[in-house]
Amino acid sequence: MTVVVGGGGLIGSALVGRLRADGVAARPLAGVPWGDSAGVAEVFDGLALALRAEVDTGTGPATWRVVWAAGRAVIPSPDAAHRDEVAALDALLGALGRRLGGRTGELLLVSSAGGVYAGSGGAPYDEATAPAPRSVYGRGKLDQELLVAEAAVRHGWQARVARVANVYGAGQDPIKPQGLVTRLCRAVLEDEPVRLYVPPSTARHYLHVDDAATLLVRLLSLPATGPGLPILRIVTAGAPVTVGELVEVVGSVAGRRVPVTWVEDVEVERHGAAISLRSNDGSMRLDTPIPLTEGVAALLAAMRAEAGGPP
Repeated sequence: MTVVVGGGGLIGSALVGRLRADGVAARPLAGVPWGDSAGVAEVFDGLALALRAEVDTGTGPATWRVVWAAGRAVIPSPDAAHRDEVAALDALLGALGRRLGGRTGELLLVSSAGGVYAGSGGAPYDEATAPAPRSVYGRGKLDQELLVAEAAVRHGWQARVARVANVYGAGQDPIKPQGLVTRLCRAVLEDEPVRLYVPPSTARHYLHVDDAATLLVRLLSLPATGPGLPILRIVTAGAPVTVGELVEVVGSVAGRRVPVTWVEDVEVERHGAAISLRSNDGSMRLDTPIPLTEGVAALLAAMRAEAGGPP
């Protein structure tokens, strides 16, 4: 059984769907009371007990797998929000260690390429690039990676880490102040200005969630390196696109101007000016990634349908 923490989110839900389509038993972890540390710990302990029961009684596979695709903190979030997310992952790993220590298992952490490489040099960035985060968000992602690696070494598990590009697609959490493509689409549909705090020249890879799920499944399929040896991969596709170009793409696909208000952020360096990514692993490259125009068109159609309007 593959359990996806954060399986109700954009990336997690797409991954669960893709795994199920491939015949893999996968489910999202539901009922996590985020914000209640005691409640979170209780849910994680229950998950660990259930996985141990499957392994020990033979009702499930001989190994277990947990994916961490959770997180609502973004770069502007208060420091406490980032600390809480690191603490939540630590609580999960602690529960798994208590209940499943010594039993063969796997961990996959969905991390952030933009967060950890914001200050790195020598683009394009790949698996050999030294991380250089410029924000509490990025440092929190590195802290999470370290926790997963340490737990894998301590308990003899296989760890996998995905440093993922900017992912977009239908199903983005409307409460989460993240997802630039979604925000631009919402702005053009509602004709409400969106405030952007980075210069138009800021560049990122925009990866459709279906492509992200495909690459995450490939990462899960890579041969194990042995207990305690993390497998790190960049998850991206296509070429970097500037924010200015992205605004133009959304406007062109929608057939109307995107109302944008550019705001100068005194801490803009936290974001990183241009992040170009690639994976050194040929198996982690897509021959035909979903074009940005096609992905934006699908997202606009989904958002119109959700609002009860014509596609």
